Amino acid sequence: MNFNKLEYKGGILENALGMQAVPVGGDDSHAFHFFEGSIKNKPLLALDVWDICPQDMPGVYLQAYASNILADPVAWAVAAQRAGAQAIALQLKSIDPNGQDEGAEQASAVVARILARINTPLVVWGCDNIEKDALVLGGIAERHTGRRLVLGPIEEANYQALAPAAIIHGHTLAATSPIDVNLAKQLNILLQNQGVPLSQILIDPTTGGLGYGLEYTYSVVERLRIAALQQDDKSLALPIICNLGREIWKSKEARFSREQEAQTGGLPMRGIMMEVAAGISLLLAGANILILSHPRSLALLQRFVEEMYAVSGMEAGLSQFARRE
Repeated sequence: MNFNKLEYKGGILENALGMQAVPVGGDDSHAFHFFEGSIKNKPLLALDVWDICPQDMPGVYLQAYASNILADPVAWAVAAQRAGAQAIALQLKSIDPNGQDEGAEQASAVVARILARINTPLVVWGCDNIEKDALVLGGIAERHTGRRLVLGPIEEANYQALAPAAIIHGHTLAATSPIDVNLAKQLNILLQNQGVPLSQILIDPTTGGLGYGLEYTYSVVERLRIAALQQDDKSLALPIICNLGREIWKSKEARFSREQEAQTGGLPMRGIMMEVAAGISLLLAGANILILSHPRSLALLQRFVEEMYAVSGMEAGLSQFARRE
């Protein structure tokens, strides 16, 4: 078989997450371009867990787990791992100053309980309040030194407070920038200037959901990969993490009631299919880590990845056969 192959100057740095040192990145070609190079590690598919019981969420979301599980983040994390999640992403909803406004001590206790029960990497995601995230994530980093957590979001406004946490306590930072290649590069350079090694940085380009900015995220992820692989930009040659699930399930289409579904002719699986469609798009663009919300979405995306790898094996066999002929 004949393929138009690109010659790549660079590659994606490999990062090891969690105490289990689960590898992500390490690619030397674009996503699923097995005919051009090697995709060293499969994408990592995570499920998110809230530290408080979800409120005002659609039935299909709430029915993903038993009701008593959603009230206990530790039980939720264990159930998500059993569902096949390769990492757990703890969404710290309780620390939001506009909500319960819990502190670092309470959040850190939840992290400790989850770490004691799972054997996959743990991502700890703040509430998107710059000051509160710096305070809470910094406290969690200190209390869990050496556990190789992924901490996010780390933004230009609070990176100086959190960069030392990565260096001293051995954690990875999800560097978040507002869907812009140049801003992503700038934040990575700022973190390096603080002494954070590239091997402890993930790129979070900020993720838009399907119909709510996915095309912008797709474009930026693709451009990040082009800069890293084809232009050998070391500051952008890092694994990409996309916190996708929360963006899907807060959209009005995913939150239709049964009555609205009946009136619009929609399917109860609308949110799941939105999550899957967006997830496939981001994987094709080059994302290395997806944070999902629904176990059904996880299963479907795992099947997609496995089938893509199966096709790559077929193509490799056909290519070798053609060369022999």
